[in-house]
Amino acid sequence: MKGINDEDLLANEIAYVNGVWEKVNNHRKARKEELHKLREELDELKAFQQKGSGGYLKGMRDNLVFIAFYLEPEVDQIIQEWIDNDKAKYEQEHVQNDVFHEELVAAEGVKFDFLYQTWKQGVV
Repeated sequence: MKGINDEDLLANEIAYVNGVWEKVNNHRKARKEELHKLREELDELKAFQQKGSGGYLKGMRDNLVFIAFYLEPEVDQIIQEWIDNDKAKYEQEHVQNDVFHEELVAAEGVKFDFLYQTWKQGVV
């Protein structure tokens, strides 16, 4: 490319100038071919990815759905165990809350009776 500036072209013989232009033309053809090849490879990559990604994801989906049918009973069993465990836990909490309330009511009654008896003795 350095050889095609005006000074070098004018200072040299026509055979040299034609040789430089031939090299430039060959280089340009090679670049066009490389660009065309690059475009083809990019298009092939795009087609491969579109075909491959969709196929892979569809296959993965099918496998997961297929596996899910096998896992359905186990999943149902696990969910039922969670429900049963939560139910037992909440029932125990309710029993504890009832006991706490009854103890609090009884303690308040004893406290009130003591204060009432203390007041009643003070009045008498």
